[in-house]
This record gives sequence, C-alpha cells and structure tokens, in this order.
Amino acid sequence: MDTLSNFVYATKNASITDIKDLLDDDGVFEIEQISSVLVNTNKENFLNWYHTKLVKAKIEEINYDHCTGCSLGERVVLFNNAKSPRETEEPSEKFKSGLKFVFDGNLISKISFCFYFLRTENKFVHEC
Repeated sequence: MDTLSNFVYATKNASITDIKDLLDDDGVFEIEQISSVLVNTNKENFLNWYHTKLVKAKIEEINYDHCTGCSLGERVVLFNNAKSPRETEEPSEKFKSGLKFVFDGNLISKISFCFYFLRTENKFVHEC
C-alpha cells in the first residue's frame, strides 16, 4: 500500500502508533483548537489531537474527492461523510471538511483541512 492508503487504514483502525510512523518528524499538521480556530502544529501535538478525535468518533465511512480550492486537483480524504475529524456544533449537512496531504518521499510532511470539493457538496464557506 502507498502512504496515503496506510494512513487511511491506520485511521480506520484508530492505530495512532501506525499513524506516527507515517508522519515526518519535522512536518506541519493542522488541527482545530477548542475555539474552532485552525492552527499548524508539530507531529506530537497533531498525534495527541488526532488520537482524541479517533477515540470520540469511530471511522465508519471513507471517501475520496479532489480539492477545488487552495490545492486544485489534489486528492482529499473524507472520513464519515466529511464530518470527522473536525467537529462542528452545526447539526445540519452544511459543514464538511476533508484532509489533504503533502508527501516527502514515503512520509507525510503536511496535513491540512480542505473545504472545497469536486464531487461532494459543501455549503460551508471558508477561506483557503
């Protein structure tokens, strides 16, 4: 399997140890703070945040789409109908986010959120 497939598989199985092995030690990873503010962080903080998200919500659905915003054409992974790992207080279908990736060899050097999809409707408006 390729690195992205391994990340998706490890996410589905909530294997934070396997995810850790896929991330570049010097990478930059976007997380959501309590106030819904997105910030870039290091590997350790990302893993702590992501582990908390995986414990709270089991990944039951995985889809792939493409970014139509900042990273035009790049592949985006959507977990649980694009409702995870980012949370919202909005109960409707208006809010969706996916994860996009940058690779350095066989390691993930950057993970960030994506809100603009080619095939998946997302009524939430967010600046890139």
